[in-house]
Amino acid sequence: MTRHAPRKFSDGSAELVYAIDAAGKIRHISEVERGYACDCTCPACGAMLNARKGPDNVHHFGHRSFFSCANGPETALHKLAKEIISTERRLLVPEVKAIFGEQSSLIHQRKLVCFDEVVEEARHLSQLVPDIHAKLDEHHLFVEIYVTHACDELKRENLRANGVAAVEIDLSRLRRDSERSVVRDAVIEKADRQWLFHPRIDAAVDAMRIAHRAKVNAQRKQFDDEVSVRLRRYDAGLTELAIRKVASPDNTKEFFRIGLGNHIGCSLGGSGGFTVTEREWQYRVLRVFIPKDDVRRSFRHQAIFEWIKDKKLLRAGFHYVRPELEEAMRERNSQFLSPYRAIEAYLDELVGRGVLQKIKSYSLSEAVFTKLMDLRESIDRKHQRRTSLVERIEKLLERLPESELDDFSLNDWMWQVQEDGMSFGEAIEADDESFDAMLVPLRKIEAMMFRKGAAVAYSLGLPIGAEQARQMEARKREADDREAAKQAEAVRREEALQKAAADRGDALGLTAAKHGDEWVSWITIGQPELDGMTPLAVAILGQEGADRARRLLQSLIERRDEECARNAEIERWKSELEREVFGLLKDRTQPFLDSPYALGPSGKKVKPRDYCVSKETFEECLKLATSIAKKKR
Repeated sequence: MTRHAPRKFSDGSAELVYAIDAAGKIRHISEVERGYACDCTCPACGAMLNARKGPDNVHHFGHRSFFSCANGPETALHKLAKEIISTERRLLVPEVKAIFGEQSSLIHQRKLVCFDEVVEEARHLSQLVPDIHAKLDEHHLFVEIYVTHACDELKRENLRANGVAAVEIDLSRLRRDSERSVVRDAVIEKADRQWLFHPRIDAAVDAMRIAHRAKVNAQRKQFDDEVSVRLRRYDAGLTELAIRKVASPDNTKEFFRIGLGNHIGCSLGGSGGFTVTEREWQYRVLRVFIPKDDVRRSFRHQAIFEWIKDKKLLRAGFHYVRPELEEAMRERNSQFLSPYRAIEAYLDELVGRGVLQKIKSYSLSEAVFTKLMDLRESIDRKHQRRTSLVERIEKLLERLPESELDDFSLNDWMWQVQEDGMSFGEAIEADDESFDAMLVPLRKIEAMMFRKGAAVAYSLGLPIGAEQARQMEARKREADDREAAKQAEAVRREEALQKAAADRGDALGLTAAKHGDEWVSWITIGQPELDGMTPLAVAILGQEGADRARRLLQSLIERRDEECARNAEIERWKSELEREVFGLLKDRTQPFLDSPYALGPSGKKVKPRDYCVSKETFEECLKLATSIAKKKR
């Protein structure tokens, strides 16, 4: 029977590979005799162990009883680590580095230290038993081995109270069945390690903390001084603005006519940061949103603030106020706002009042924008009406002789009350809809004078009496001339109609004659397609009738030609069939052609002579004759 090679003790499946021999030393499974001859005990519970080193098993130590000790591997690793340090008397210590906040100070780099003396489980210290107590000259070092439990805060405090530097070596991730050399390398220098306490680190951190506190106090004093200076400047600004004289606004401007004057001068705080009063800078801000054209534009808060700054409306020292500085100033003066925040508060106030709307940026509300556009349309409409009316009246006056103008004044006439109780000037200024109705008589006067329109009796207060008489006489002459021309035109049109009718009848007759006498007769016979009228009569009535008659004639001729062509084609197939059948049936040809047979998709009985009208029916009849000829043989 073939034996399997024994598995190594460090392949991951072994549990306890270290034990304590009779001399109290840690022994690896590979270093002892097989079975109980190993004379070893469990590092954790002290029970006698069996060195199981059979050919089929992973080499390990096993308890004599049927249960194993749960803490054996961890305790063995812990004891082995202490034994290694005690034996080697050297250890890599981590760098000594003090850290406070974002500051750091490197005291010395990590280094490998060789000790004069190493003591395990040093119990000569009160309330503290470190795993290792190492000495080098007058220097002491405590070493803690972390296998399953790291040092807690209480132990850290005890170490700090003792005043001796202490380092912790982390073996928690080291395999419990690692070989001795692997454990030695990890303990001496490769495993992670950290300072639990170092007096020089604590001293350096305390020094950093004291320096930081001094710096913070100096910065706080500097900050408080800056707050005081800014508030004094702010109060000085308020004093200046209190005596500032502001000119009265021009209420005829569109800004005030659409009611925006009610939304400037809002007391929201922050006035002392501006070089002008609240009413002035708020007017400037709101005026930004009034477009010069008919496009509503939006602006971000930052852009408006920069514009105000460029206009030099901000007091020195208030172009930018840090958030923490502004908060401190508000704690001392609740009315303080930086210009940046004051402008933002004003914009939001306008949103709340329905003057602006905010969607990421600010713009005029729909209601205010509509009111502005309506006002501009009204202003434009008034200007256009006034300009147009003046131009039209001046054009009328230019038509009149100088002697008929007397002392006429266009400006006085503009405000002269008309028959409807309102002057043209009043209608324009009121933007009244009645203005268009007032223009109707003027249009008729213009038509009379410039376009030979009907003479009118009213004058709208214009000096056109003599002109009206002249126009009435001219209209009478024009009417007489038009009547004479009308009669002459009527005679000419009648003659032209008669000639055109004759030409259309002749043209239709020529077309019919080209195709034979029967069609010449046809154009004189009533046709149902022409509502019973003759084609000739329809053609004489007008060009549309002539076209109808010609199209009908052409379609009938084409239909007759197609029918003749089809009949000729049928006769050709019938003759061809009779010739071919005669070659097959000879004297039985005529009986075959005149006898009924089941032909066609329906199978209905029909004579071949009647059925043969195309290539397809010809071939079907010929096939039938061929089959009959074969049967008769």
